[in-house]
Amino acid sequence: MPRFRSIIRILLVGLIGGAIGYLAGSLLDSWQQELAVAGFAFGALTEMWHITTQRRWFIVGLLIVLYIVSWIQGGIITLLAALGATALTFILSAVIVRHLYPGGEWEALVHHLKLALGFTRGFLIIQNGKIVVPAKSKGPLLGPHNLIVKPYYAVTLERANRQSRIVGPDYLTTDPFEYVKDIVSIGRQQESLEVPHVLSKDCVPVTVKLTVTYHIDLPDDVVLGNKKLDTAQESILRDILLSTPDWKGHTRSAIRSVTRNHCYKYDLEDLLDPACYKDVQVEILAGANATSAAWHVVVGSILVESVEPPAEITAAR
Repeated sequence: MPRFRSIIRILLVGLIGGAIGYLAGSLLDSWQQELAVAGFAFGALTEMWHITTQRRWFIVGLLIVLYIVSWIQGGIITLLAALGATALTFILSAVIVRHLYPGGEWEALVHHLKLALGFTRGFLIIQNGKIVVPAKSKGPLLGPHNLIVKPYYAVTLERANRQSRIVGPDYLTTDPFEYVKDIVSIGRQQESLEVPHVLSKDCVPVTVKLTVTYHIDLPDDVVLGNKKLDTAQESILRDILLSTPDWKGHTRSAIRSVTRNHCYKYDLEDLLDPACYKDVQVEILAGANATSAAWHVVVGSILVESVEPPAEITAAR
């Protein structure tokens, strides 16, 4: 029903414009029909612009009117000349702004045409660390798009090879030429971590098996998409991407290093006693957090699953 009302409004405004054009032609005593058609087109296109708030359709409509006038006044040759002039102007504009596109001039021309006709809108969904809609794509998907970033992820957007913004879980519309550059997991990570070649105080090598959780230092409301990233939180993600892009690997390395340092304080018999695990966990957790704070990562928990000495030590015991 709303679409039907919009069509009625466009036709009514067009008829009013046509009547004004015909009246102007009558006063001039010439071109009544041409001015009536032009008035109808101008009125209908103006109302379409008012309803859709998109200037492109108004301009496209004016071009069509000019083509019709060219054909009426000058025939097919004049119409072809008008079409050729429009095509060359469009190609020139695409070549001028080709640096905004990641591809060459042909890719720039194709995307320029899609952008002009409004064909680039559509859903772009980020989930599980990747673009899931559309399922298959070649090269960057340039905006404007309706971008949906699912909870537990954030993305960096670029335009003309420059970072334009960082957004967390959200629903937004990307700007023209914007595309997704990096996808960052901001949810809690849980992993099983094996730390080999850990020396006890009496210099016996053991393998320590841990279950660890860690995450980027962001509030839960932001991670779940209940709140938008503020300036400070954007700065945290920007620092991670610039200084520690492999923040997961750095965190694992920090946990392994702290585990080796603290286990060296205990004799083998103490390390093999499950009653000692709690003290070891607390020490590793504190040391890991002191290190990972440098790249804005919080180690949430450390659980010692087992401490395994070499087979010959186990057999001897």
